[in-house]
Amino acid sequence: MKNKVFGAVLLSASLPIVLYAADVTVVKEMPVAVGERISVTASPDTNRLVREEMMKARQEAKHIVAPAAKAFTDRLQVTVTPEVVKENHMDLTYPRVQSVSPYVTKAMNKTITDYVDKLRKQAHKVNEKAIDGEKQNLYMTYDVKADGNGIFSVTITSYTIEDNASHGVNVEKGFTFNTTTGRTLSLSDFGGLSQETITAGLQQLPKEGKKAIYPDATPGKPNSFYARENHDIVLIYDQGTIAPMSSGSIYVPVGNLGR
Repeated sequence: MKNKVFGAVLLSASLPIVLYAADVTVVKEMPVAVGERISVTASPDTNRLVREEMMKARQEAKHIVAPAAKAFTDRLQVTVTPEVVKENHMDLTYPRVQSVSPYVTKAMNKTITDYVDKLRKQAHKVNEKAIDGEKQNLYMTYDVKADGNGIFSVTITSYTIEDNASHGVNVEKGFTFNTTTGRTLSLSDFGGLSQETITAGLQQLPKEGKKAIYPDATPGKPNSFYARENHDIVLIYDQGTIAPMSSGSIYVPVGNLGR
């Protein structure tokens, strides 16, 4: 009898444990990589600038998301892990999404990888014609903004700098998905965006944010956006569009758009 009881305990200990009680997302930061060169032709100063950008981006961003089991099986959350591509002139880290549904997984990853491949091909095309010293270097990272309540949103930031440039250009692209269907959501899915809503959002910016924007700027449609889990919207204006390049990307929270 004792042997049977011990065997049952041992068997139960070897089985996988699934926890359904908690419905809390676990979010982790990806370790910071330092000291790597992005390219063999880039100047030491350019490599230093890329490393600084890499440190800043990875310290501030959320890369890995492990959802609660019930939310995952209900298609309310997804798993996120980093996909890394490193080659001469490129250091790319972008999100790899996993849903309980193979269809949703394929749809979301295709949207993301299509965007990454587009930037990668553009850089390759430029570098095929460029001489050493004028080649383009591309660093990419991402930040998970929301993963819950049927919403997954992420921003992908690309930092482009030439071999001997003194500064580079940041472009941030937001993606918001319905985790039940895998469909990419637009602003119209949340109720649409009026000029009055944009103006009201700008007025809600902190004093420093308002000072950063050009005095005569009348921001219209944003370059991108992302949604939070409660469907509040944050507009993204690229570096240099409504504010000086030194101000970086401008984020304008506009709240819930009414749908």
